Amino acid sequence: MKILAHDRRLEGRARTGRDIGVIEVDERTTLGYFTNRFSTLFEANGRAVITKLKIMAHGFESPNGRGGYGMQFCRETIILDTVEHLRPLRGKVDKIALCSCSVADTSPDLQTADGIMSGNGQELCSRIARITHAELVASTVTQRYSIDGVFGEHPIEFGEWEGPVLHFDREGNLTRTTMRV
Repeated sequence: MKILAHDRRLEGRARTGRDIGVIEVDERTTLGYFTNRFSTLFEANGRAVITKLKIMAHGFESPNGRGGYGMQFCRETIILDTVEHLRPLRGKVDKIALCSCSVADTSPDLQTADGIMSGNGQELCSRIARITHAELVASTVTQRYSIDGVFGEHPIEFGEWEGPVLHFDREGNLTRTTMRV
Protein backbone atom coordinates (compact mmCIF):
# COMPACT_ATOMS: atom_id res chain seq x y z
CA MET A 1 0.00 0.00 0.00
CA LYS A 2 1.09 3.56 -0.76
CA ILE A 3 -0.12 6.66 1.06
CA LEU A 4 -0.43 10.14 -0.42
CA ALA A 5 -0.54 12.87 2.19
CA HIS A 6 -1.77 16.10 0.59
CA ASP A 7 -1.90 19.49 2.23
CA ARG A 8 -4.85 21.17 0.50
CA ARG A 9 -3.02 24.49 0.39
CA LEU A 10 -1.21 22.88 -2.56
CA GLU A 11 -3.73 23.34 -5.36
CA GLY A 12 -5.24 20.21 -6.87
CA ARG A 13 -6.18 16.87 -5.41
CA ALA A 14 -4.31 13.71 -4.55
CA ARG A 15 -4.38 10.84 -7.03
CA THR A 16 -6.52 7.94 -5.88
CA GLY A 17 -6.46 4.35 -6.98
CA ARG A 18 -6.12 0.76 -5.96
CA ASP A 19 -3.77 0.27 -3.00
CA ILE A 20 -3.42 4.04 -2.50
CA GLY A 21 -4.56 5.60 0.75
CA VAL A 22 -5.06 9.36 0.83
CA ILE A 23 -4.75 11.63 3.84
CA GLU A 24 -5.91 15.22 3.27
CA VAL A 25 -4.69 17.90 5.69
CA ASP A 26 -4.76 21.69 5.90
CA GLU A 27 -3.84 24.56 8.21
CA ARG A 28 -6.28 23.30 10.90
CA THR A 29 -5.04 19.68 10.90
CA THR A 30 -2.48 18.76 13.55
CA LEU A 31 0.52 16.55 12.88
CA GLY A 32 -0.91 14.32 15.62
CA TYR A 33 -4.09 13.82 13.60
CA PHE A 34 -1.98 13.03 10.51
CA THR A 35 0.12 10.39 12.32
CA ASN A 36 -3.03 8.86 13.88
CA ARG A 37 -4.70 8.68 10.46
CA PHE A 38 -1.52 7.12 9.01
CA SER A 39 -1.52 4.53 11.81
CA THR A 40 -5.18 3.73 11.08
CA LEU A 41 -4.33 3.02 7.43
CA PHE A 42 -1.32 0.95 8.58
CA GLU A 43 -3.64 -1.14 10.78
CA ALA A 44 -6.17 -1.49 7.94
CA ASN A 45 -3.30 -2.76 5.79
CA GLY A 46 -2.83 -5.67 8.18
CA ARG A 47 0.11 -3.96 9.88
CA ALA A 48 2.15 -4.50 6.72
CA VAL A 49 4.75 -1.79 6.18
CA ILE A 50 3.53 1.02 3.91
CA THR A 51 5.73 0.84 0.80
CA LYS A 52 5.76 4.58 0.13
CA LEU A 53 4.53 7.77 1.76
CA LYS A 54 4.41 10.73 -0.59
CA ILE A 55 3.95 14.06 1.21
CA MET A 56 2.71 16.78 -1.13
CA ALA A 57 2.91 20.31 0.28
CA HIS A 58 4.42 23.72 -0.40
CA GLY A 59 8.03 24.16 0.64
CA PHE A 60 9.07 27.34 2.40
CA GLU A 61 11.40 29.40 0.20
CA SER A 62 13.08 32.78 0.61
CA PRO A 63 12.23 35.64 -1.77
CA ASN A 64 15.26 34.67 -3.90
CA GLY A 65 14.00 31.08 -4.32
CA ARG A 66 16.27 29.34 -1.83
CA GLY A 67 14.74 26.74 0.45
CA GLY A 68 15.45 24.25 3.17
CA TYR A 69 13.09 26.02 5.57
CA GLY A 70 10.55 23.21 5.88
CA MET A 71 7.16 22.27 4.52
CA GLN A 72 3.72 23.86 4.83
CA PHE A 73 2.15 20.64 6.06
CA CYS A 74 -0.50 20.62 8.80
CA ARG A 75 -0.93 23.35 11.40
CA GLU A 76 2.52 22.98 12.95
CA THR A 77 4.35 22.66 9.58
CA ILE A 78 7.30 20.32 9.20
CA ILE A 79 10.44 22.12 10.36
CA LEU A 80 13.40 21.14 12.54
CA ASP A 81 11.43 22.08 15.68
CA THR A 82 8.42 19.86 14.81
CA VAL A 83 9.97 16.85 13.08
CA GLU A 84 9.76 14.79 16.28
CA HIS A 85 5.96 14.69 15.77
CA LEU A 86 6.60 12.18 12.98
CA ARG A 87 8.03 9.56 15.36
CA PRO A 88 4.75 7.51 15.38
CA LEU A 89 5.54 6.61 11.73
CA ARG A 90 8.71 4.77 12.80
CA GLY A 91 8.78 1.23 11.45
CA LYS A 92 5.51 1.68 9.54
CA VAL A 93 6.83 3.08 6.25
CA ASP A 94 9.60 1.93 3.92
CA LYS A 95 10.16 5.02 1.75
CA ILE A 96 9.19 8.68 2.00
CA ALA A 97 9.15 11.19 -0.87
CA LEU A 98 8.87 14.87 0.08
CA CYS A 99 7.16 16.44 -2.95
CA SER A 100 7.85 20.00 -1.99
CA CYS A 101 9.84 22.91 -3.35
CA SER A 102 13.46 23.12 -2.20
CA VAL A 103 12.85 21.18 1.02
CA ALA A 104 16.33 19.57 0.93
CA ASP A 105 18.17 22.81 0.11
CA THR A 106 20.69 24.33 2.50
CA SER A 107 20.39 28.11 2.79
CA PRO A 108 21.25 30.86 5.26
CA ASP A 109 18.80 31.18 8.14
CA LEU A 110 15.93 33.52 7.30
CA GLN A 111 14.51 36.24 9.56
CA THR A 112 10.69 36.29 9.42
CA ALA A 113 7.98 38.08 11.38
CA ASP A 114 7.64 34.88 13.46
CA GLY A 115 11.37 34.58 14.18
CA ILE A 116 14.33 32.89 12.55
CA MET A 117 13.76 29.95 10.20
CA SER A 118 16.59 27.45 9.86
CA GLY A 119 17.60 26.87 6.25
CA ASN A 120 19.16 23.47 6.85
CA GLY A 121 16.96 21.27 4.67
CA GLN A 122 19.53 18.49 4.54
CA GLU A 123 19.41 18.22 8.33
CA LEU A 124 15.59 18.28 8.23
CA CYS A 125 15.52 15.41 5.71
CA SER A 126 18.14 13.49 7.67
CA ARG A 127 16.12 13.79 10.88
CA ILE A 128 12.88 12.71 9.20
CA ALA A 129 14.64 9.62 7.79
CA ARG A 130 16.24 8.81 11.15
CA ILE A 131 13.10 9.40 13.24
CA THR A 132 10.82 7.38 10.93
CA HIS A 133 13.55 4.84 10.06
CA ALA A 134 12.57 5.17 6.39
CA GLU A 135 14.53 5.87 3.23
CA LEU A 136 13.81 9.41 2.06
CA VAL A 137 14.10 11.43 -1.16
CA ALA A 138 13.68 15.18 -1.61
CA SER A 139 14.87 17.89 -3.99
CA THR A 140 16.93 21.00 -3.40
CA VAL A 141 15.12 23.16 -5.98
CA THR A 142 11.65 24.40 -6.88
CA GLN A 143 9.40 21.60 -8.15
CA ARG A 144 6.86 21.95 -10.94
CA TYR A 145 3.57 20.13 -11.08
CA SER A 146 0.47 20.24 -13.21
CA ILE A 147 -3.23 19.98 -12.64
CA ASP A 148 -5.39 19.03 -15.58
CA GLY A 149 -8.97 20.19 -15.64
CA VAL A 150 -10.87 23.00 -14.00
CA PHE A 151 -10.71 23.87 -10.30
CA GLY A 152 -8.34 21.04 -9.44
CA GLU A 153 -10.81 18.30 -10.32
CA HIS A 154 -8.01 16.16 -11.74
CA PRO A 155 -5.12 14.84 -9.69
CA ILE A 156 -1.82 16.57 -9.11
CA GLU A 157 0.89 15.27 -11.40
CA PHE A 158 4.46 15.94 -10.30
CA GLY A 159 6.14 14.14 -13.21
CA GLU A 160 9.95 13.97 -13.07
CA TRP A 161 11.94 15.64 -10.31
CA GLU A 162 13.53 19.00 -11.05
CA GLY A 163 17.16 19.52 -10.06
CA PRO A 164 19.24 17.49 -7.63
CA VAL A 165 17.42 14.82 -5.61
CA LEU A 166 18.99 13.84 -2.30
CA HIS A 167 18.66 10.25 -1.07
CA PHE A 168 18.87 9.45 2.65
CA ASP A 169 19.08 6.01 4.24
CA ARG A 170 17.13 4.89 7.33
CA GLU A 171 19.86 6.22 9.62
CA GLY A 172 19.60 9.68 8.08
CA ASN A 173 22.84 9.46 6.09
CA LEU A 174 22.97 11.19 2.72
CA THR A 175 23.79 8.27 0.41
CA ARG A 176 23.70 9.86 -3.02
CA THR A 177 22.52 12.76 -5.15
CA THR A 178 20.83 12.15 -8.48
CA MET A 179 18.95 14.16 -11.05
CA ARG A 180 16.09 11.63 -10.98
CA VAL A 181 14.80 9.06 -8.52
